[in-house]
Amino acid sequence: MNPENPAIEKNKVFSRLVLNYRRLQERRKGRGTLSGDMRLISAVAGNLDDFFASGAVFLNEECGLAEDKEIRKEGAFFSLCHQIASERDDFFQKIVRPKLLNEDIIYDFSAFPSRPADRALLNDRFEKIVFPALTPLALDASHPFPKLQNRTLNLAAAMKRDGKKSLVLVQVPALLPRCFLLSEKPPVFVFLEAMIMRLITRLFSGPVTEVSPFRVTREEAAPALADETEQNCRGKVVRLEVQTPVSPFIKLTLMEVLELEERNVFLSGSPIDLSCLTVISDYMDAQYPPLICP
Repeated sequence: MNPENPAIEKNKVFSRLVLNYRRLQERRKGRGTLSGDMRLISAVAGNLDDFFASGAVFLNEECGLAEDKEIRKEGAFFSLCHQIASERDDFFQKIVRPKLLNEDIIYDFSAFPSRPADRALLNDRFEKIVFPALTPLALDASHPFPKLQNRTLNLAAAMKRDGKKSLVLVQVPALLPRCFLLSEKPPVFVFLEAMIMRLITRLFSGPVTEVSPFRVTREEAAPALADETEQNCRGKVVRLEVQTPVSPFIKLTLMEVLELEERNVFLSGSPIDLSCLTVISDYMDAQYPPLICP
């Protein structure tokens, strides 16, 4: 950031955000490759992450570069970020997902593979690889809401206890692959969080009534902090991403404990953190390398 002229820096940041939005819109008009489309979505997701981590100081400010007069005064950055997130999700649903199906690549969001062999492999990988890495946390008076690390993926689930709903959390292990390749003919990829959601009843003794993936983004902590883990947990939460469908109980409970307003919440019909699509694009590039003119 330019401390001598914050206004110039603010306009630069806003312009970079606008560029992400326009890149998605322009991509719709062309006939880009599936691999290129997924890399674009991944890049836009990463750019939004970086903005909320380092540029969140501008979120509540006005910006004269905003084309929409209704958002030009207050919250221009918030409005633009919501537009980018909505455009990104719509681009994925209407452009990328149909191309995946045309390429016979099954990107299984619900983790319910149709073939018995894939289901058996899914259960085997969960039992041997995923289940041992999970640490569920039931929230109560003796177990308060934890300090969630920055940009880590989590599952929020609701359980019924004595006729009342309570919230439980499961952190999606960051050290495990976000996408599992179950089979190659045709290619079947399954999200790690979808796999856990499907088998989440294995983690709790009581009934789980609803579950939704979510992720928080924090402002970057002071660079003087030497402990990276402490940095990831100390910054103020500026964004909450929740994958839909999500119940009012889970959404409102997360907003309350994280002390967030409605505009800080970004709901998505697509998987959270679409930077994971690079796994698919890398696979496609390896299977179908691009033609290079001599």
